[in-house]
Amino acid sequence: MKSHSQLVRKIRRFFGAFRILFGAILLLGSPLLIFSSDSQLLLSTPTIYLKAPSVSFKTTPDGTKRVGILNDLRGQIDIVGVSKTDRSTLVFIALTLLWLHGGFAVLFFHLLWRLCRNVENGQVFAEPNLTCVRRMGVALIGYTIASFIVGVWVNSFWTVYAREHIVIEGLTVIEPGLSAIMSGIDLEGVSFDFGGLTMGFVVLALAEVFRHGLRLQEEATLTV
Repeated sequence: MKSHSQLVRKIRRFFGAFRILFGAILLLGSPLLIFSSDSQLLLSTPTIYLKAPSVSFKTTPDGTKRVGILNDLRGQIDIVGVSKTDRSTLVFIALTLLWLHGGFAVLFFHLLWRLCRNVENGQVFAEPNLTCVRRMGVALIGYTIASFIVGVWVNSFWTVYAREHIVIEGLTVIEPGLSAIMSGIDLEGVSFDFGGLTMGFVVLALAEVFRHGLRLQEEATLTV
C-alpha cells in the first residue's frame, strides 16, 4: 500500500510541475508579447491559399490550344516587424492562442494533480474525484470546440490581412471553403479534432461509471 502511495505522490508532483511550467509560460509570455517592440515581432501566417490565372499550354502539333487551371497553390509568409496599426491586432491574436492552449494545459494538469492528491489521501470513490473527472471531460470538449473556432477566425483574419497588405504579382488570395476546413485537407491548425471531442465524451462516460460506483459505495456503507 505504501509503494502505491509513493507512486501516486510522484505522479502528483509530475502533474504539479507541468502545471507550474505552463502557468509560468502564461505569466511570462503575456508581458513579453505586449511590451515587445515592433521589430521583434516575427509572425508566420497560417497557410494562405492563392488563385493563379489560367495556364496556357503549348500549341499541339495539330494546332489545338489548351488552357489549364493551377490548383492547390498555397504557402506561408513570415512577417518581420509590423506597423503600429497592425500591432494591437496581431498581439491580440498571439495572446488568444497563448491563453487558449496554455490555459487548457494549466487547467487539465491542475485537475489531474487534484485527482492524484485525493487518491493519495485515500479518497478514491469520492465526490471531489467525480467532480474532477467531469471537469476534465468538459474541458476536453470545450478546448476542442474553442480550438476549431479560434483556428477558423485566425485563418480568416490572415486571409483578409493578406488581401489588404500583401501583393503577389499575378496571384489572388482566396479563402478555402468550409468543406476543406471540416475535412482538414492541407489546412494546418484548423481541422476539427474529432479525436479530442471523442476523448472528452469518453471521459464524461467514465465519470458516469465513477458516479455509479460512488453510489454503490454509499449504499454499501448505509447497509453496514
